[in-house]
Amino acid sequence: MLVCFSCWHGGHFEGDEKEFLFKHTSFSKDVRACEIEGKKVSRLGEDVDVSFWRLFIWGAKGVYRVYHIVYETESQEKKFLTYKFPLTLGIGAIAENTDIIIEENADSIVIYYNKEPSDGFEIEQNPFSKKIYFVHENDLFAIKKIDNLCF
Repeated sequence: MLVCFSCWHGGHFEGDEKEFLFKHTSFSKDVRACEIEGKKVSRLGEDVDVSFWRLFIWGAKGVYRVYHIVYETESQEKKFLTYKFPLTLGIGAIAENTDIIIEENADSIVIYYNKEPSDGFEIEQNPFSKKIYFVHENDLFAIKKIDNLCF
């Protein structure tokens, strides 16, 4: 039981700190924070706090790592997109997540991703004047070569 407690950090798993998405271009080495309609976009992961006894008795079933895509203006920071992946435990366990690429078009915002989250994506509120579309692609390598994408 002591080994499980130490390996499972007593039921506390740190989330990912806020990480800005960056706009990439092939013609410029100047990489800037991604901005959509003047709002900076970043990703963050919540901490997972669950009772050690719950993990020990029932395992990680029903426990998720929750991620948010956040936008911020000069005065506020708000979540606009939420998704989650099951918590994994054991040897070789990784913090499951998906790669996200955001493409801003004249009339829409397309979000490409490579791993399907549990229960899909949830748009809490669309702060943009454009519609948001989700496109699943197994391999995002070719898409990353397109200019002016955020990832």
